[in-house]
Order: sequence, then C-alpha cells, then structure tokens
Amino acid sequence: MPQTSIVRNDSSRSRKLVVSLLIAVAACILASLFFAPRYKLWESFNLPEVDRYYDTLRQLENPFENTPNHVSRVNQWRLFFPLMGNLAGLSEWQFTTLPFLGCIAALFYIAILCQRVGMPVRDCLLVTTLLAMSPWYFVSTGWLAYFDSWVVFFMLVAAFSQNRIAVVIACLIAPWIDERFVLALPVLLVVRATWNDKIKAESGAMKTMIPLIGIATSVYLVIRFIALATGTDPVAHTYASEHLAMIQSVPITNFLLGVWFGHRVTWLFCIGFLVYGYKNFSRVTFALYSLVILLTTVGALVIAGDMHRSLEMLFPVCLAGALLSRELLQARFTYALAAAVVLSALLPAKHQLWQETYPIHSLAYELQRDWPSTSERIYAGITRSSHVATEGDFAGAMVIANKLLDIDERAIEPRLHRAQLLASTGNFDLAEQDLVAASELDPASADAAFFYGSMALQHGRYPTALSKFQDALRLGGKDWPGRSDCQAAIQFLTRRPE
Repeated sequence: MPQTSIVRNDSSRSRKLVVSLLIAVAACILASLFFAPRYKLWESFNLPEVDRYYDTLRQLENPFENTPNHVSRVNQWRLFFPLMGNLAGLSEWQFTTLPFLGCIAALFYIAILCQRVGMPVRDCLLVTTLLAMSPWYFVSTGWLAYFDSWVVFFMLVAAFSQNRIAVVIACLIAPWIDERFVLALPVLLVVRATWNDKIKAESGAMKTMIPLIGIATSVYLVIRFIALATGTDPVAHTYASEHLAMIQSVPITNFLLGVWFGHRVTWLFCIGFLVYGYKNFSRVTFALYSLVILLTTVGALVIAGDMHRSLEMLFPVCLAGALLSRELLQARFTYALAAAVVLSALLPAKHQLWQETYPIHSLAYELQRDWPSTSERIYAGITRSSHVATEGDFAGAMVIANKLLDIDERAIEPRLHRAQLLASTGNFDLAEQDLVAASELDPASADAAFFYGSMALQHGRYPTALSKFQDALRLGGKDWPGRSDCQAAIQFLTRRPE
C-alpha cells in the first residue's frame, strides 16, 4: 500500500476518534442539562446518592471487608474498582470520578459504532445523546460510587466488538463490577448474533466467540459457586431472604412504572430491534430472541429493588435497535431520531425503585435547590447511622458518626449519637469522653446528662447514674420529652438496695 494511503487512513481513523470523543462529551452536557444529579445533596445522608458511597470508600481502604448492611451487602463481590483503586492508591475524589469517566467511555464507544455504520455526525450525536438520557447515566452521574457506566461499556464491548481479546477482557472484568453482566449474557449473545448478521461477519466468528465468552464469564461463576457451596459467601442467602420478604409488598403499578422508566423513549428502539429480527430471521429464531428479551425484562424487575437500573441489561438491545432502525426508516431516520431526543428530554425521568421514586430534574432546577442546612445533614446522618447500626454494621455506623462531627464539632447531637454507638459495642471509656465533651459544649443539655446516666446505669455505675439523671431532670424542665423516663430511672435507683 502506498505511504500516502497509509497516512490518509491513519488520519481518517484519528479524526473519527476525535469526533467520537467530542460527541460523547457533547452528549454528556446535553443529557445533564435536562437530567442533572442532585449534587447539592451529595454531602448529606440517608439518600440513594450517598448511602452506598461511604461503604464503598471503606471497601476502597479494605476491598475484602464484609459490609453487612442491606444497601451495600452486595458490594462484597463487586471488587474490581475497590481493589484496583486500593492497589493504585487512589484518593477518595479520584475514586469518585471513575463512574463519570465510565460515562465518557460508554458514550465514546456508542459514537464509534455509529460512525462505523456510516452515520453522519449529526445522527451520531442524536443517537448518543438519546442513549445518554437513560438510567445507567443518571445513576452513574448522580449516585456516588455506582459504576453502572462501566458495566454498560463492557456490555457493549461484549455485544458488538469483533476483537476477541477485548471481549474476553470485558467478560473477565464486568462480573466483578456488577453481577447483572452475567444475567445479561443471553441478551448480549442475541445482540451479537444479530449484529454479526448485519455486518456480514465471518460465519465462524459467532461459533468462536461463544466459547470465549462462556469461559471468561465462568471464572466469576465458578468462584461464586465454590463460595456458596463451602459456606463462605456472606451475601447470597441473606440477600435472597431479604429480597423475598420485600418483593411481596411491591405494588404492581410500581413494576409497570419500573418498565417505563427503565428506558422510556428508547423502548422504541427495542421494538425496532424486534422488527429487524422479524424481517430477517426465521420465525423460530425470532421467537427465541423475543423470549430472551421478555424474560430478561421480567428478571430485571425482580432481581433487585432498583429495577430501573437492572433494566440496563437490555441497553445493548436499545443501541442495536438504533443502529438497525436506520435501515428500516431510511430517509425518515434523522427525523425520528430528532423527535425521540426531544420527546426524551421533555418527558419526566425518575429513579423507580420497588417502594421509592426519586424524580430527576433539570440542571436549572438543581441550581435553584437549597443546600441542606447543618442541622438537616446531622439529623439525616444520625438517622442513617442508627439504621445501619440496627443491621449489625457498627463500623459503617461509626463512619457516618465521625463524618457528622466533621460537619460541626461543636454540635452535641453527633457526640451523643457516637457515645451511644461506642457504648453499645463496649467502648465505655471512649463513650464517656464524648458524653463529657457534650456536657461541656452545652452544660444546660438535659439530653447529654440523660444519656450519660443511661450509660452509667447500663454498666452498673449506679451513683453516677443517679447523679446524672437528677441533673437531667433539673435541666429538662416540665416540658422535656425525656422527663417521665428520667423520673422512672431515678425511682428505680433510689429504691435499689445498696
């Protein structure tokens, strides 16, 4: 090949990569204008944006630490990023940026695929922007330390890439980010078979790729099976029992809303994918593909409470449908795309969970949102910490309690809360230090004296307990909520034989 031709090909390839990166960045900006994260709440507590964040930071410090609370229990097997972050010595903010980089990677790959099928830049931007207005993007940019963007990226590689090494790497890594990748394998194979047929890949390519995908993914499955069989899996049985108890109370309407908010307008491209299959495959093949998509949709609704996230398992179908619809719609494709983008931007989007719903608003709305006050943050943190403690995760409760003291070291509520946690775990000396500090910060606090008395009573220090309860009763006044409990404690201690 002449040297000028090589240079021209390299220049064209570089240009496409640059254009794809610009498209990805533009799609991020456009999607975030209409559906922005609640970034002002990132420093609060007891919200989906941050509930798992603090636990994942603990995992970054010690990747194999068991996290027994309900929200983060499944992180026990989602080791890839915490382990890599630990080995690389990433700081908290560096680790937190990884999901945002994953959004760029996934959208960059989408833009590359669009260019490979000959779409003009305008259509590439429309497709990429439309697919950015999806739950995986909302979660990755809004819920800290959720790595859905990387799961989506690896799913797309597994479904579309013709590079065997890239596919094997994706299948080795992705299950350790989120096990939904494994559950999505049937869909990935359906998309890969359809895409191979579309691009006229060699007939043996699919036969070669299936064993590679199976072997690479089975590494994760074998390790999980061994852990389950030997009783060293701290997640599976507990998660299943909690899951079965919770799902029975979910209204049917919430499942229907979960389906809609899982893809919203891009469901049209899932339909386009099925139309392509109906026109190009045998009735048996079409029925099989449709069944896989249907079962994956139903499975996504029941495998986890955040069902809008689970439906990202069908995301490769949405992308394939967008790419294949160009052939179906021909000259009308650009108009249909533009209409879909406008409709997606105007229709409401939500995080739809089994029992909860969190609307996703525009950037303009979020800019006008008030920052949570210090008292609101402290109250939310105590609520979350207390809940985590009741689930047996005292380490997680202490992480939040310590964060609360960083917010306002002169507030007595966080000290009283931490004292309760420390006392419940037998750290009485440290608990007493917090109680003494709380009393010094607010000598008129009846609550501080009452908690001090309660701890002393619990550990048999009866004279101290009686003195503190008497102080609390004196400081609290007639309208103090703890008055009756305090009087009962004093009565018990005064009648107690020496």
